Amino acid sequence: MSARVTIRDVARAAGVSVTAVSHSLNGKGTLAEATRQRVREVAEQLGYQPNPLARGMRRSPIGGVGLMLRPLDTLGTYRPHGVDYFTRLSGAVAVECLDRGMGVMLTRDLTQLPRSPLALSLDGYIIDDPV
Repeated sequence: MSARVTIRDVARAAGVSVTAVSHSLNGKGTLAEATRQRVREVAEQLGYQPNPLARGMRRSPIGGVGLMLRPLDTLGTYRPHGVDYFTRLSGAVAVECLDRGMGVMLTRDLTQLPRSPLALSLDGYIIDDPV
């Protein structure tokens, strides 16, 4: 399995800063059009895909937090927490969010496809790993 191409990889290959890559791919900043085009081409050649968690956190607030629980079945026989742990965690997160006027949404692992467009637009994420 190959490693995920990061924005830093694109910056290094294009000979620009991480900020220049971000601005090029998001149509921001005051970069020359030639630089923007070069960065886009390098990103495409490397197969760069934006990180969905980072993208979701940059958007305007909608009043929702994503709760991503890693599945227990990925642990094999080692299970440090039972279902009770996840039930209590989910309940505590929901209470804290509601006390702050926010909603909570259970989400699947956002690094996996397919991704829910709503899940990608949440204000923040709590990622729990059973280990």
